[in-house]
Amino acid sequence: MLAAKAVVLGAVTLAAGELVAFASFFLVQAVLAGHHQGVSLSRPGVPGAVLAALHPAANLFSPGLSLLVLLAWPAAALAVVAVLITRRDI
Repeated sequence: MLAAKAVVLGAVTLAAGELVAFASFFLVQAVLAGHHQGVSLSRPGVPGAVLAALHPAANLFSPGLSLLVLLAWPAAALAVVAVLITRRDI
């Protein structure tokens, strides 16, 4: 069950990240085109840069998966909260 949740979370993170990356690219291109400084998506290196914009979205996957694990096992969530409350040096 947890593996299925991880797959769904990964797919949603990937889709949302790519949607935001391409939307921001085209928005910036619309602004820069008015100043005649736009860059085509077919220019070498540009598709890779747009796809590399997914990296920050991938960083959201790990905390999201951790939250899914904690929500899947309430006893583990309570144990983590108890440790965080009682330990001041974490």
